Amino acid sequence: MPDLAQYQGQWITLTEHGEEKEKLVGKSPAELNNVATAEGSAALRSLAWVSPYPPHIPMPRWPLADIATILPHQGTWLAGGPVRDLLLGKLPHDWDFVTAYSGLVAARSVADALHGAYYPLDKERKTGRAVVNQPDSDLPITIDFAELRASTLEEDLWARDFTINAMALTLGGRLIDPTGGQDDLRDHCLRMTNSRTFEDDPSRLLRAVRLSAHLALGLEPRTRAQVKAGAAMIRSVAAERIRTELVRLMAHHTAPHGLRCLADLGLLAHVLPELAHLQQVGPHGSASPPSAFTQTVTEIAILHQMDRLLVEAPALACASHPGLPKWVWEAFCRALKCMSDPLLDYLDTAVSAEVTRGNLIKWGALFSATVVHPAPVATDADLVARRCEALRFSRKAVGFVRLMAAQSHRFDELLAASLIGPPFTQPSLRRRQIYRFYDATGDAGVGLVMLGAARYLAGRAGHLPPARWQAVLKLADELLSSYFHEYDDVVAPQTYLTGRDLLRMGIPAGPEVGRVLDNLREAQAAGDVTSRVEACRHVARSRQSPSQ
Repeated sequence: MPDLAQYQGQWITLTEHGEEKEKLVGKSPAELNNVATAEGSAALRSLAWVSPYPPHIPMPRWPLADIATILPHQGTWLAGGPVRDLLLGKLPHDWDFVTAYSGLVAARSVADALHGAYYPLDKERKTGRAVVNQPDSDLPITIDFAELRASTLEEDLWARDFTINAMALTLGGRLIDPTGGQDDLRDHCLRMTNSRTFEDDPSRLLRAVRLSAHLALGLEPRTRAQVKAGAAMIRSVAAERIRTELVRLMAHHTAPHGLRCLADLGLLAHVLPELAHLQQVGPHGSASPPSAFTQTVTEIAILHQMDRLLVEAPALACASHPGLPKWVWEAFCRALKCMSDPLLDYLDTAVSAEVTRGNLIKWGALFSATVVHPAPVATDADLVARRCEALRFSRKAVGFVRLMAAQSHRFDELLAASLIGPPFTQPSLRRRQIYRFYDATGDAGVGLVMLGAARYLAGRAGHLPPARWQAVLKLADELLSSYFHEYDDVVAPQTYLTGRDLLRMGIPAGPEVGRVLDNLREAQAAGDVTSRVEACRHVARSRQSPSQ
C-alpha cells in the first residue's frame, strides 16, 4: 500500500487501481474539484478521504461517504476482502459490511436511500444485499451486510478464513486487525486464522489456492500443511461452490500458478480428476519431461498473455512470456491488430452468468489435453461434458467446452495442410476449408484458433523458427478474418434455396433435404454457387452425382 501519511485527513484522487492520481489534494470534495478544474482536469468522482489513523487507508467517497450518512457509525464496519483490497491499494469491486444489528435492515436502508434493489440473502443469519448503480459508470455493484456471528467484532474476525480477510474498518477510518492480517499482507503471507479454518468450511481449501495465486502470497507452513492433509475434505463441498472457486482461479492471469498449486497440494485429483494423470504423461505420450500437464499449464499462460496483449497492446508488445522472446508477441500484435476489437467482443461475450467465452477457452485447453492424452480409462468429449455437468456449468458452457475438447485437432490439421510447397510458405486457405472448420466447431471455432496458436508456442518454446510462427499467424488471420468479416458469406451463408424449394424440385421429405441444403451451403461458402439459378443447377448436379 502506498504511504499516504502526508495526506491524512484530506481528500485525494484515485485511479481505477486505487493509487493516488496526479497528487491532487483538497480539504473537501468541492475543493478538490476546484483544484482539478484549475488544472484543466475533468470533474472528479473517484475521490478518497485519507484516514487520519495509521496506516492511513484511502476511503473511497462512494459508497463509503454515502453509507456513513445512512447507517449509524457505531456498530457498522467495512470488513473482509474490501479492507484487504484498500490496504493493497486496490478499489474493491464489491463491498462487505458487518453490523451489530440486523444486516437485513441495513441492506434495505442503503438500497432505499441509494435507489437500488434489496435482496435478503439469509434471513436466519440476517444477511442482506443492496445492488446499487455506481454514479461514475452506472454499472451495478453489490453491497452486502451481515449481522455479527459472534458476541464481539473481534470474535467474528477470528472465526474468518485467513488473517488477510479478518480485518475491519470503522466508518471513521480506524483499522481493527486482531489476527495480524496487515503484517501478513506486508510479508506476502497467507495464514489461516485458527486450526479449524478448513474443517469449518472445506471450500476454503480452494480459496487458499486462489488467494495465494491472485495476490502472490506464499502459504504459511502450517496453513500449507493443513491444506495438503485435508485435501480430501473438498469432496464434501457442493459442486456449485467448487465451480465458483475454480472459475475465479482460471479467469485470472495467475491461473497457471494456481493449477500447479492444486496439483502440488493434492487438490487437483479431487476436483478435476481427469487432469491429474497428465502429470505423469509426456506431451507425446512418453514419460519424459515436460509433462502434458506442464505443457497444458503453459498453454493457459500463453492464452492469458494473448488476452492481455489484445487489451493493452502496443504497451505490452515487447512483454515476453517466460521462455518466449519478445518478437513472438510483436508478431502476434501485428497480425491481429485489425481484429482486436471484434476479438475482444467475442472473448467478453457471456456464455452464462458466471463465465465468458474467454474464460471457457482456458477450460477448453484443460480438457482438450485429457482427450489428446487420455487416462487409463479413456477420456473422451462426453466424459469432459460429464465433468462440466458435475460442476454445474450451464448447458451452453458445457457444450462450448465439449466442442473445444472434441475438435481441438482441427487447427493443427489445417496448419499441416497449409504448409505446402517450399519450406515455411503458406498459400491462402480455400474458402471450403474455412467453412468446414467452422461448420465443425461452431462458436468455439475462434477459441480453437487461439488455443491452436497457444499450443504451437507451448510445444516449441525451445525451438521456434520465426517463419513458422508467421505461418501460424497467417492461418489464424485467415480464419479469424473470415469469422469476423465474412461470416455471412464464408462461415454460415444463408442458402439461396429453402427446404420448400427442394420439395418442389422433387426431393423427398426427410434427411435428404438436410443433406442437400448442407451441400449447397458449402458450395456457396466456397464461391462455387453465387445465385439462385446456380443453386438450382448445383442441386440438380448433386442429385445426379450423390458422391459429390
